[in-house]
Parts: sequence; structure tokens; C-alpha cells
Amino acid sequence: MATAQSLHQSRKRKNAVMMALCVIAAGIGLAWLALILGALLYKGLSGVNLAVFTEMTPPPGDAGGLLNAIYG
Repeated sequence: MATAQSLHQSRKRKNAVMMALCVIAAGIGLAWLALILGALLYKGLSGVNLAVFTEMTPPPGDAGGLLNAIYG
């Protein structure tokens, strides 16, 4: 019976270690996603204003809006 008990304890330790590694990996992945989303919002929201939605689409290379794309 001691063998079954020690096997159970060994499996519990391995399970705890692997669970901790999985949580750490998930946390690192979520942190990277948060950084990417933060950079996207920081750089993207600065370019959004009322003119983007009310001005006609300009020729390539000029600043303008998305009115044609919105109307379809």
C-alpha cells in the first residue's frame, strides 16, 4: 500500500508543477496579447476622428476619410 501512496504523492507533485507551468505560460501569452492590443489602441485611436467618417475617400497617398467604404 505504501507504493500506491507514494505513487499518488508523486503524481500530485507532478500535476502541481505542470499546472503551475501551464498557468505561467498562459499568463505570459495573455500579457503579450495585452501589449499588442494596447499598442494597437494607442496608435490606432489617435488617427480616429470625425473626419475619418465624414470625408470622401481621397486618391492614394492623400489624407482622407472612409465615407465611400461606409456607404458601400
